[in-house]
Amino acid sequence: MQIYHSATAQNFKGKIILGINGSQVDGDKLGGYDKPGMLFGAGTEYLLNEKVGLQSEILFSQKGSKSTEKDPDYFILRINYLEIPLLLNYHTSNGILLQAGISFDYLISAKLDDGAGFADRKEPLKSFDFCYNIGFGYDVTENINLNIRFTYSILPINITAVNNLPANRFGLFNNTLSFTFRYLLNKGA
Repeated sequence: MQIYHSATAQNFKGKIILGINGSQVDGDKLGGYDKPGMLFGAGTEYLLNEKVGLQSEILFSQKGSKSTEKDPDYFILRINYLEIPLLLNYHTSNGILLQAGISFDYLISAKLDDGAGFADRKEPLKSFDFCYNIGFGYDVTENINLNIRFTYSILPINITAVNNLPANRFGLFNNTLSFTFRYLLNKGA
């Protein structure tokens, strides 16, 4: 006997995503989420039941690292990625969303300013970054959700040393806090 599960339009939730990142690059001997960046894209969630769903997204995400006034050397590292997170969502009855998963990030561009202006620094970085993601969301209304997500590289993002960016012996890792506004296109099931 074969059992088939029918996927209907009510099982899918489309989302428009807009937000900001606070990021740092662990391993550069600096601390603090000092590099702001934009985050925008779209996503869809397939509801397995009323509480559990599988979510995929496609996002443009600006990450990087930035020195502060207290740091001895000036630099700004801007890294742009195309992110594809795959998440498991758990919806509580009071509008709270818990999520966990992984993302596959494709490097679009990387630029470093060490005081002489921005120059391309894509070559010392890997083309892909694999990250784990942990998130928390809250349904403000039926169609609006606010989300906070922590994303961290599983493997180092650099192949070789990045000019004028001191790296420890373990490598460089993206460390990002994202704050997003999500507009739900349909209510789902």
